[in-house]
Formats: sequence, C-alpha cells, structure tokens
Amino acid sequence: EGFAAKMGRLQHQLTEKDVTVSNIARYFEEVVADLTEKSHRDPKTKLLNFDWFMERLESFLAVEQRVRWCGVGVVDINSFKYYNDTLGHSTGDLLLKSVAQRLKACVRGSDSVCRKGGDEFLVLLAEITHAEHAARSAEKIIAAVTAAQRIAGQELTVTASIGIGIYPRD
Repeated sequence: EGFAAKMGRLQHQLTEKDVTVSNIARYFEEVVADLTEKSHRDPKTKLLNFDWFMERLESFLAVEQRVRWCGVGVVDINSFKYYNDTLGHSTGDLLLKSVAQRLKACVRGSDSVCRKGGDEFLVLLAEITHAEHAARSAEKIIAAVTAAQRIAGQELTVTASIGIGIYPRD
C-alpha cells in the first residue's frame, strides 16, 4: 500500500507539472504569435507594413499570375505636410489612422492594404475580373478618404490621389 500511495502522489505531481509546462508553452506560443503579428504591422496605423505587403503581392503573383488579374494602387494624401505642420504631429497621426481605417473598410477580405510610409498607402486588389472593377474601387477609396473627418475636435476634409496598375495588363 505504501508503494501504491507513493506512485499515486508521484503520478499526481507529474500531471500537475505537465499542466504547468503546457501552460508555459501556450503562453510562449501566444507571445511569439503576437510578436510575429506586430512585426508585420505598421505601428501607427496597424495596417500591413511595406515588407509584408510586398511578400503578399509577390506570393499572389507567383501563384495566380496566369489565371487572375489584380490591381495595385498607390494612395497619397494631398497636403498632408500642411496638416501635420499646421495642426501638429499628433493630429497628423490621427489623420493617418483615420485614413487607414477608411481604406480597410473599402477593400474586401482578399485584398490587402499597407502604409508604405509617410502619407502613402498601397492597396492590392486581388482577383479582379476587369479594369472597371479597379476603377470602381479607386472611386470608392477616394470617396471614403476625402469624406469629412472629425479629428482632434476639428472637421477636416482631405483630398487624396490614387493610381492603380492592373496586372498583367500594365
């Protein structure tokens, strides 16, 4: 009986240690996943960063190049320097975040948006069927970005420029 009781206690201790090790492993997996996600995102806007966007674009082109079209757009906020210098960098940061949210709201789940840097954003319109789709998307993006925005207690109306190339046509 003494031996069986000792074995039972050891079995219980081993089970508790297994649970502890499992919890620690899960914690570190979550930390690694969080750091990986953060390394793929622009810290200011939480959009994809340029490097990760380019990896997605290259991957899309490598896999889909003979079958589907895509559009790649560059969106630039006009006169951003004026807003940033006149209203302050914190207001400029809020404006960038607002534009980022608006861009994300304009695209489908299969599309990608990144902040290239400064006031420039890139959009990957994956799996488009014709150039008119890209043109409609560009119009939707410009309308969303240029709609009046309430930022830092001020009503701002920004303008933006967009250019879209169509693959493989362009």
